[in-house]
Amino acid sequence: MYIKNSLVIFSLIALTTSSIIIPYNDQSKCENDFYFQASSLQCIDCGTNLNRTTDLLSCKCANGFRFTSNNGGPLVECTACGNSEVTSKDGWKCVKCRIDSEYNPVTRTCLPCPAGLSRVERQEDGIYYADTRQRCLSCISDTQAVSQQRICQRCDGNVLRITGGSSCACSVGSRAVGSQLVTTVEEDGICFASNVLPLIADQAAAYLIKYPNGLSFESSYFKSHLRSAQALCKAYQNFTSCQLLGNLCVLYMYKQDNFLNMRISMTDACKEFLLIVTSYKGDFVQRLTDWPVSMPWLYYKSDSTVEVLDKTDIEVTFNRREIMKYVFVKYSARGKFLGVTNTSVLQQCPNNDRISETANEFTTFYKIECQLKLSQLLTEQTVFYDVYLLLNDKDLYPVPVLVENIAVNQDSDRSKWVLTRRIFLIDNESGRTREGVTSVIQYASSIALSYRLRDDGKIHPPLLKIKYTAVSVSNPVTEQLLDVKFEVNYEMEIEKIKRGIEISIGVLSILGIIYAGIRIISWRRRENLQMIDCTSLVTFFIFLCSALSFVFLSVLIGASVQWLFFFKEQTTVIRVLPTSSQEQLIKALLLAGFIMKFIDVIHIIYTQISFDIFFVDWERPRGSISLNTEGKAKNITTPVSIMRTLFVANEWRELQTTRRIKPTLQLILVIFFLKVVGLEHWSTTDPISRTAVDTNIHFIGEINLTLRVAVVSLTFLLIAIVQWFIFGFIYERFIGDALGDFIDFCSISNISLFVISHSYYGYYIHGRSVHGRSDSSLHELYEQFQREEDNLCGRRGLEPNTDKQTFEIALTVKFKNEYSKIKQPLLTRDIQGQRRGQLPARQNPGLPGAQLNPALERSVLAYTQMNKYLSSFMEHAILDNDYIVKDKYFMEKLLKNELQPPLDKCQFYNDDSHAFSEVLLYGQEWNLLMFSLFLFMVIDWASNWNIILAAIITYFVDIAIVTIRDSMGKKNLADKTMVDERFLI
Repeated sequence: MYIKNSLVIFSLIALTTSSIIIPYNDQSKCENDFYFQASSLQCIDCGTNLNRTTDLLSCKCANGFRFTSNNGGPLVECTACGNSEVTSKDGWKCVKCRIDSEYNPVTRTCLPCPAGLSRVERQEDGIYYADTRQRCLSCISDTQAVSQQRICQRCDGNVLRITGGSSCACSVGSRAVGSQLVTTVEEDGICFASNVLPLIADQAAAYLIKYPNGLSFESSYFKSHLRSAQALCKAYQNFTSCQLLGNLCVLYMYKQDNFLNMRISMTDACKEFLLIVTSYKGDFVQRLTDWPVSMPWLYYKSDSTVEVLDKTDIEVTFNRREIMKYVFVKYSARGKFLGVTNTSVLQQCPNNDRISETANEFTTFYKIECQLKLSQLLTEQTVFYDVYLLLNDKDLYPVPVLVENIAVNQDSDRSKWVLTRRIFLIDNESGRTREGVTSVIQYASSIALSYRLRDDGKIHPPLLKIKYTAVSVSNPVTEQLLDVKFEVNYEMEIEKIKRGIEISIGVLSILGIIYAGIRIISWRRRENLQMIDCTSLVTFFIFLCSALSFVFLSVLIGASVQWLFFFKEQTTVIRVLPTSSQEQLIKALLLAGFIMKFIDVIHIIYTQISFDIFFVDWERPRGSISLNTEGKAKNITTPVSIMRTLFVANEWRELQTTRRIKPTLQLILVIFFLKVVGLEHWSTTDPISRTAVDTNIHFIGEINLTLRVAVVSLTFLLIAIVQWFIFGFIYERFIGDALGDFIDFCSISNISLFVISHSYYGYYIHGRSVHGRSDSSLHELYEQFQREEDNLCGRRGLEPNTDKQTFEIALTVKFKNEYSKIKQPLLTRDIQGQRRGQLPARQNPGLPGAQLNPALERSVLAYTQMNKYLSSFMEHAILDNDYIVKDKYFMEKLLKNELQPPLDKCQFYNDDSHAFSEVLLYGQEWNLLMFSLFLFMVIDWASNWNIILAAIITYFVDIAIVTIRDSMGKKNLADKTMVDERFLI
């Protein structure tokens, strides 16, 4: 008992651990006396007294032996002939040679007939000659012997059993045999009797096919073959009949409703097939209980779908672009084995061989669509295929099939799927009417071969997805076009990669939040806010958008670039491209980053068109002039010319939209490198790094979003960095520095610049001339330049013996209050005084001319007072409102925050990096570049990879930003500096 239980346990273990990998065999690989069993793809020993047939697909009795049992299945029995007897041509009888001397006892055969004569064994009525000897007969002059054939041939063995060997005619009807009533019928040309070979019930529903287009059709093909195939397969394991029954089940779309509901009496091809499999008591291929040796393997029953698809028994590692080899075992619609081929049959679209072979290159995402003529499909032969992956040219791995027409296979939950094994491409048989006319055809309209990569670089079992479409045939010669698609996809579990990206986003986002927090603290300190208000919350949100957009772009570029180089350059495949559903995180990062950067850019433009600015004119009157007014002479102070201020204002206005990275040149170069050089080909799904393709010999994959992000962002950023380097280190150093030139121009013009970007923070450009005045003749101007070159005058810096001209300034409350008080008329330009008849004093009442508009006169007076106040402040002439000059601490520079806010005195921080550019587009270069990059990628994606359209839209958006910044900045400049817009040209 113990031994018996141990054997049972061992058998169960063997079944559960059996390998699904099958040795690769075909007829040519079978040794002598082994035949190729097409149903199991094995070479089987014929056994004692048996030899294999000439087609190598079955066994026959050896010479000197005759059949006693042979039903086309694995069971063949022979018995020995008597002395001097040989086997008849049909193998079922022992006969004698024409004369005893022609018998060869060694080979147990007869000597051949003389030339021109043909050996016969039966008379014309099919009866053996009375002496059971062979004859050698000659053919008349206009005929010849037909090999293996005579006029009379042996009857079907099944008929002989039914009739007792007395007749070849199938006596249809009912008769009594002993005490048993026997019903005899002829089905599919074969005679069946209920006591010998019973048939299943003749049910019309078993022949009713419901096609994918909703059409129901009673198939004469099913009616002709179903019952006979089921009977012969069940009783004798007839190879051809079992394959035919399996084919009928495939045409029936593997439906299992009747089988799963055994309580109903309804039957169909699939139910009968499954009943035979479940009751099968013989051997199984590789101990796979779904695959009896004499039957086709149609269903995965012993393993769940998840177990099948997650198997790890493929131990072969594939390299990038390695050719994936497949073996297709072919069967005719009637179940006849047609051979084994290595030529792929999955691509129905016509194409050149080089492009078609690309589909088999590992990691190449392949897709082709075309239209085939219905008339062409009508002439095709119906062939069934079992698909195998060839491993190391010696082993076969069965490829599971997912027929999408099966309802449960349309569910996204793969645990509900029904996996099958056999496919067909065209079905011209099931839709035939009784008259043999094809009424409906089925064809494979969509075929997809999917690979799933494992963590160790190997693959799970490939999955073949196929969808069938039915077409009603009203006109056999119709030119109706049918859509056909074939694709090869790859996927991998990206949970670890996704988790890594999410961790990167999380960590960097925390840093971004901290950075946004530092910025809002600095902003609130510069705005001198004590309470948290709505403005602070909105500003913090904007700073957070700015930080997170950078974080998202960094992660996006890092992940996509890594994917690009892994996919395009890997040798042993360890990574494939994400599927569309797996790219949701990439898409979310792209869209979220774009929206956040858009908000940030709007805030940047708003702050740059609303800050305070004032030009401090240091020029002093050069004397007085004498005027004769109403007969009286008066000495009038010479007014200072405003033209220098107008020149500086215009230079500042031009400087507002100056950029180091030229957007137009940037986009032109991006298009050049992507389109002309061909870098855009790096973003296709084929695993090749190339910049040029020939569509006649090369397959071009589809654009992948992840690769596209990598290629576009790398191209965009590298071009921008090169531009920034050339203009920053070459052009500005040796040709012209826009910011430096403006500072020099301020010194020449004897004008300083105050920019107050926040309520209590801003920038100062010291432009006071070291020569005391700038209203000079050309001769005096050159003399001043010469004195500076000879170091005969002071330096231009704010402090003595320094060259520091640019500063960041932190203002006190007292300074800002006084500043705001003086600035008020500049902002309001109220005309109420004019209505009340209040006319303010003119700036220089001694000059002739009409009086100005009262509001304008008030603004002029405010401008004069502001100029006097700021110049006095800079000269330390206001005792209770002074400033000090200092350097920022390292942490203050790093955090862009003043750790010690000013109390009694304003603080001027030495600025070596032209920090005032923050209020210009020049200082927001990388923010604008990031926005352009986001916009370019989003438009490119939304327009289905139209680079030209993306560049055009990005160009016009950039023009809009520059236009808004210029026009609104011009208005703000005129409002804050008392320089009329008409003078800003």
